[in-house]
Amino acid sequence: MNDTCNFSTGHYIQTLKNYQKTHDFCFFNNSADNDVILRHDVDFSLEDALRIAKIENSLGINSTFFILLHSELYNPLGYISSKFVSEILKLGHKIALHYDEIFFEQTNVDISEGIKIEIDLLEQHLDTDIHVVARHNPSIHENKIPVKLPSGVVDAMDDKFIVERKYLSDSVQYWREDCFCNHYNNFTKLQILTHPALWTDEGLARAEILPRIFKNYSNFYKRLFQDNSELWEKYIAKNAAK
Repeated sequence: MNDTCNFSTGHYIQTLKNYQKTHDFCFFNNSADNDVILRHDVDFSLEDALRIAKIENSLGINSTFFILLHSELYNPLGYISSKFVSEILKLGHKIALHYDEIFFEQTNVDISEGIKIEIDLLEQHLDTDIHVVARHNPSIHENKIPVKLPSGVVDAMDDKFIVERKYLSDSVQYWREDCFCNHYNNFTKLQILTHPALWTDEGLARAEILPRIFKNYSNFYKRLFQDNSELWEKYIAKNAAK
């Protein structure tokens, strides 16, 4: 890993520009001779996902964002969160399902049926097609439960995406084989997974990321409560005047 490697958006942008010199960026359902499938697991924040989506759009790059339906931190079906996801789609990116195996186990839902239901829900709510899925926290489940996917849907962790291609991931800010900036001349076909919340303008370290996320959520809910308080005050004033 070279001395400039960090988790700043500046380093992220420069690395993507380097890949653009030698590779095309593609989705899971198309490819070129030298290409990169760029993927994002949205584990913490849709707002951070949109921030990364805008950066990539400014570079002329499209990627795939994997969305959770059972996150304790965000709700992609909520009014405000839906706007974030819709904006990501408008920028030319694609949405995929990040399914939570633990949720299906704890609720006694057949995993194959649960995935189908969640795909249908996302497609209807977002008015888009979902062609790819990926497990949330796969390292927690060493014994993967067999899954039958709907016709036309692929798993991002199938061999053709992580064996036939070079697979690089920044999970918990730990590149298993050095930063992705070191590999654009080493492989012709790659799948690169990044997590939007891990990349900040300041290049914050892992220990600083979660406090930043929680602070952002705190500010978000303060604004939400303020908006609702104003509505309540207007309602009370209106009825008091009768």
